[in-house]
Amino acid sequence: MKLKDKIGQGLTNFMYPYIQKHIQERGDSVLKLDMENSYYGLQEKYLWFLGNEELLADFYATRTQSSLTVDTKASYYYSNLDSRIRIVHSGLPSLCSYAKANLLLSGGLEYSVMSGEKELEKDTQTLTDILDDNNYKTLLKSMAVTESWAGRFAIKLSIDKKISKYPIIELYSPLSYKSVYIRGRLFELIFIEIYQEGKYELHEHYGKGYIKYELYKVNAGKSTKVLLTEIPETAELKDETLKN
Repeated sequence: MKLKDKIGQGLTNFMYPYIQKHIQERGDSVLKLDMENSYYGLQEKYLWFLGNEELLADFYATRTQSSLTVDTKASYYYSNLDSRIRIVHSGLPSLCSYAKANLLLSGGLEYSVMSGEKELEKDTQTLTDILDDNNYKTLLKSMAVTESWAGRFAIKLSIDKKISKYPIIELYSPLSYKSVYIRGRLFELIFIEIYQEGKYELHEHYGKGYIKYELYKVNAGKSTKVLLTEIPETAELKDETLKN
């Protein structure tokens, strides 16, 4: 270790207790919510997109990144306000996102199922029925809006005959799914469903050729894997293997 590195390490070790003491005495009695950097950034973007002043003030006042020693958010505007100051958000981020979506979809959408250069008319009609059943125009706009503030989104395809005879198309923002990459390549999407007001989390693993379900019980921020039959909402779920 070089001399300057030793000095820097020494200063850090010396100052750390004082930094922690300052943070505690400043009045941060609310427990911090530890989040990964990427998730933290997504939540921040989503709150700006929503434009809710109270949620923004709460976010900056009571949350920090676990990877930071010093709470840099303490100097932000929203962290230094009292009840005497009313904040009115412009709503501009949301307006920009919806304007982008409207612009992209202003020309409508044409589609067909093709085999080579020949259209398969029956399959095109089936596709039309599926898209209409899923209210695809609204769905597409929501996709464009989500991509605008989050940078990405995922689509989950499922079948539930109790709801529809057609495949169900669902949009997920990055706050509700995780991507699993191996050597830089996407291998799996994990969709997260919340049940019983956050007491349980269902993780739906969508990979190539399979769908696997895992149920977790959440208690005091800790997740414990339990049987799918523990709650009625997931009791009938079974893993699926998709051939070919």
